[in-house]
Amino acid sequence: MDQTYLFGPWEPDKPPHLLQGLVTARNVYAGANGYRPVKQPQPLTSAMPAQFKGGAAFVASDGTSVTLAGTASNLYQYTGAWTSLASGFSLGTEDRWQFVRFLDLAICVNGGAPQKVDLLTSATAPLGGSPPTADFVAVVRGFVVLGRTDSSRVSVAWSDQGDAEVWTPGTGEAGEYALPSGGEVMGLAGGEYGLILQRNRIVRMSYTADDAIWQFDEISANIGCAASGSVVQAGRRVFFLSDRGFMMCDGASEPVAIGNEKVDRTFLSAYSRSDLSLMCAAVDPVNTLVMWSMLGRIWVYNWALDRWSDIVTSVSAIIEGFTFDTYLDALGITDIDASSVYVDDPIYQGGSPLLIVVDLSNTLNVLTGDNMAPLIQMPFVEMVPGFVARTRRARPLTDATDGITLTLDARARLGDTPNEQAFTTLNTEGDMPIRTAARYQAPRFEVEEGVDWSFVQGIEFEFEAGGRR
Repeated sequence: MDQTYLFGPWEPDKPPHLLQGLVTARNVYAGANGYRPVKQPQPLTSAMPAQFKGGAAFVASDGTSVTLAGTASNLYQYTGAWTSLASGFSLGTEDRWQFVRFLDLAICVNGGAPQKVDLLTSATAPLGGSPPTADFVAVVRGFVVLGRTDSSRVSVAWSDQGDAEVWTPGTGEAGEYALPSGGEVMGLAGGEYGLILQRNRIVRMSYTADDAIWQFDEISANIGCAASGSVVQAGRRVFFLSDRGFMMCDGASEPVAIGNEKVDRTFLSAYSRSDLSLMCAAVDPVNTLVMWSMLGRIWVYNWALDRWSDIVTSVSAIIEGFTFDTYLDALGITDIDASSVYVDDPIYQGGSPLLIVVDLSNTLNVLTGDNMAPLIQMPFVEMVPGFVARTRRARPLTDATDGITLTLDARARLGDTPNEQAFTTLNTEGDMPIRTAARYQAPRFEVEEGVDWSFVQGIEFEFEAGGRR
């Protein structure tokens, strides 16, 4: 008898039996009808002079890309080396830099006085107009909006429309608002309308063009944001972590749970409340992925397919960015003719969107190296319900042709001690000879690091029925 088991969604919150999904989906991301490899980190910059505390990349109106990052004391730009644009800051342990583009300015906030960086000239100075201090920033309908302002953890303020340096309330359309309920502001999202993520609710701010300027509507009265670093936006979709788990909100209706009975319980049990201050979020726009990083691990969600996976690597933070023209001396290249680097490769040209992974040495990386080693663990299956299955052959549904290990945990009872047998021989017909006999069998698929492959969909088994046990 033959049976094909396609790799379903990763749902570690569920018991590893009678599960249509996967127990583990590591170092892969969900693709149509299967999973695809994640590449190893490849350095994009040199290490920062101190601990990375937030960054962003922008493409200016003249087409040049600008990469900014901050530490506890300095704001830097990368131009083949890290160059300090401003200094004298004093960020606390949990403080971070946040950035947003407004015309050809990058508005930068860190809990103190907002800064501005001219994307065309790199000129840096405090933002004009005496804006309030702020932890969060967004652009909504041509207004710069600041959140958690002037030591008031429940307030937002906005500039005049079209002018990031007019902040006096009543001047033009500039103003401020203290939210009467919902707890402290945990993040902002911009666009045609704004979203204010509070600790215990979500509020939409809509432009009215009348004396009130904005209308504030409560979207959710009992779901809020539990970690400010979890807030990330992809178009109108805003993703964040709540006390209930991972959520998505489009600003028009209540947030939708995207991790319930999938990864929420696993995630929340893995970290303490204090650990959530380390959380960072970013979007991979090319692969429709939103990612959340914790130290050493990235949680990955494909919103188009509603599927999860995770990545284990040296990571302290992730940010969204654009490639920038890479200087040869930054790559350690002195003789281009003798180098194996192709400088026409898109990775070395500016302006392409990408995900940037900051490692534990504070170096910015892109995931463009060799393939990581994937680990896909299926649940226990009964190939012949109620009977022992004698498995004789397996065919991995993948374009990998070497470096494959297929391990089967074969048990008579689900509670028995693990009984794993590993098989590594893949013949020229694409089959792996196997000899196992058990009622319950849990397959684990692995490929060696660096092996070239582009997809894996599942495993086909050939077996025969044995007796009852």
